[in-house]
Amino acid sequence: MTNDWFPLIDNNKCEDNCFKCLNFCPQKVFDKDSSKVKVIEPDKCLKDCNSCEELCPKKAISFIKTRVIEINKLKIGINGLDVAFKENNFETAFSFIQKHNYIPNVAISDYKKILKNLYENQ
Repeated sequence: MTNDWFPLIDNNKCEDNCFKCLNFCPQKVFDKDSSKVKVIEPDKCLKDCNSCEELCPKKAISFIKTRVIEINKLKIGINGLDVAFKENNFETAFSFIQKHNYIPNVAISDYKKILKNLYENQ
């Protein structure tokens, strides 16, 4: 994923599948997968457009932004910090970050330490 702006659908909130986002989006970012809406073209999403998020009656759409952090002198893009950091505790935020990023097992402690510092100083 190279784009730093794309929608994320929380399927637990999108329970009635109203398809408003699918029908609204002129960029064709969404599609149907059986009876669920899914993001199929995240790179087509227009930077800073969050109209589908505003349109969603269940508030099931959020946006993930990539932020670059430095770990052991390497600059690494991490998706979802803005969304994850809205969580009330760091462990929940870190679980979200792990779900949306590949973090090698050998580097988890380094990532966690740096991300916890960012979380606490936001």
